[in-house]
Amino acid sequence: MIDRTEKLSFNDFARNYLKPMTPVVMTNGVSEWPAVGKWTPEYLRDTIAPKVIELRPNQSGQTTYRFPDHMETFLAAERDGTVPPYLTNANIYRFFPELISDVEPYLPYALPDLSASPFLPKDFLYEKFQLEILLGAAGNGFSVLHADKHHMNAFIAQIYGEKEFIIFPPDQARFLYPRLAQPLLSDVDDIWNPDLERYPDLEHTTPIRVTLKPGDLLFVPGNWWHTTRMEQTSIGVTCNSVSASNWRAFASDGARLMAQTKPLKAKMLKLYMAAMTLPVRWSVRNQRRGNLPHCTPSLKDPRARSVASA
Repeated sequence: MIDRTEKLSFNDFARNYLKPMTPVVMTNGVSEWPAVGKWTPEYLRDTIAPKVIELRPNQSGQTTYRFPDHMETFLAAERDGTVPPYLTNANIYRFFPELISDVEPYLPYALPDLSASPFLPKDFLYEKFQLEILLGAAGNGFSVLHADKHHMNAFIAQIYGEKEFIIFPPDQARFLYPRLAQPLLSDVDDIWNPDLERYPDLEHTTPIRVTLKPGDLLFVPGNWWHTTRMEQTSIGVTCNSVSASNWRAFASDGARLMAQTKPLKAKMLKLYMAAMTLPVRWSVRNQRRGNLPHCTPSLKDPRARSVASA
């Protein structure tokens, strides 16, 4: 069971959910965003300027999206009952500046974000302050049960339509068939309708199902496994962040991934990240007091343009 609550103060959220790494749904968590009640597939078609964007591959395998062509394809799929590619990995700040004002202010629960620290190696993360749009239709979903990369915390805001999640606590990870080479991804091919003869350990799990409605904000801590599916058109926004609660797991996972290609550098990184633990905790305390700006969005950061709230 995951708590459903009205919008929380940051202190209440941190005390009851962020520090103990416990999921929660805030039923009006992003109700102040203009996007809620405003975004529809038609609105996105008419508002997004013509462009071609290149994204990291997702489960559909598609990397190139042309606008407004993609929205026309999406609307046609809605009418025809076909399943278009699920649009993910598209950072609003980079690709859709015309939508930024609809999703401000930046999620306060995700700040300060320690993954944005200037003291992290430049190649540790591909980008900081990502706020990604998620555009799916009936039949879409994230195909792989997973915990987020680097054990980062996830915040998922539902803007339009509904989306269903299935979530597993971290103490059940050993029953979820994590892959040897990619231990934050599951080998189970259909967690919604699993083959228990092939994956008998799943009988030891207690999946939690959560449905998000417009205005809802879901917090998924970095060590919880999850995936999603849609039975209707869904528009959402998501971001990842790192707090003191998941800093050690974030650092360890980053070193593990780097070790696959740069083993010597990974060893040095592990020592460096361990040495940063105490400064990180000090940094969090000061950032919440507004003394250190580097882990909050800033107009001075070209990768987070127009993120600062008015």
